[in-house]
Amino acid sequence: MTGEPLRPSRRVRARSWRRPAKRVAIVLGGVLAAVALLCCAGVAYVAYDAYRAPHEQRDMEAFAHDVCRDLIDGDADAVFAALSAGARDRYSAQQLASDLIKHGRLTRCEVVRATFLVFLAAYVRIEDDHGEHTFDLVKEAGEWKVASDIRHDLDSPPRRVGGGGGFDD
Repeated sequence: MTGEPLRPSRRVRARSWRRPAKRVAIVLGGVLAAVALLCCAGVAYVAYDAYRAPHEQRDMEAFAHDVCRDLIDGDADAVFAALSAGARDRYSAQQLASDLIKHGRLTRCEVVRATFLVFLAAYVRIEDDHGEHTFDLVKEAGEWKVASDIRHDLDSPPRRVGGGGGFDD
């Protein structure tokens, strides 16, 4: 034997870098496939929401007309029933009734617009004797409910954008 160190042959060297590269390619392919699937699922969800938006807006407008009728009639129990669970936690039915009496009876309440923005926001804008007011809505058990603070929304000056649940408060 001679004293020369053994050098790996070209074939061995080629295999040594191909294995890690193959693993990286497999992992990268898996990650790209997962990202592509998530993107497809997101696009499908947005398309479905866009398809159902007109129906949801009609339901929201019908709900808002009912709330307007209850506000004009002074039916505090019906207005309280139209609140979401989170909104009901803010005050009792008696507090809402006394606040609605303090606010004064409405003689006019019209639904100006219902907006359903995919999964980002749902709100209605009404106009009454005191101006325009916006109520945030949420769907609970398949029914629309007022999610914002209805007392605050009725007492606040008219707003042009957003709802009472955090858009511009």
